[in-house]
Amino acid sequence: MKAQFSYVHWGRVLRTGILIAILGFILNGALAFLTFHIWGQPDQYQIVRQVTFWVSSILAILLTVGGAIWVARKVKRAAPLHGFLVGLVAALIFFLLGPAFDLVTLVSFVLTVAVGWLGGVLGSRRREKS
Repeated sequence: MKAQFSYVHWGRVLRTGILIAILGFILNGALAFLTFHIWGQPDQYQIVRQVTFWVSSILAILLTVGGAIWVARKVKRAAPLHGFLVGLVAALIFFLLGPAFDLVTLVSFVLTVAVGWLGGVLGSRRREKS
């Protein structure tokens, strides 16, 4: 295990995790803005809250799998570990900057880390085929 950590490209992992978080917050903010202006006044707050609540988790998961695949295709060794670490960094940022700790936040954290690992596995398979 110690030997695998020596092959980790920490700069690439941290940059990708931070970029995933930044893109997630920007896209979530843009979607909240659009949602706020689409629906009428009485329903605005509830709809915006529900949309941003679900979309932020989905965006985090989709961006993480894409970022993990990208990192895994760029590294030479331990691609699943790189994907896992990208997912962990992104999940930690979303968790620390998120609204509150509850069951949905915990599930989103675990899923983000898991799809990071899955992205690492998928990225390593694509690299082997090319």
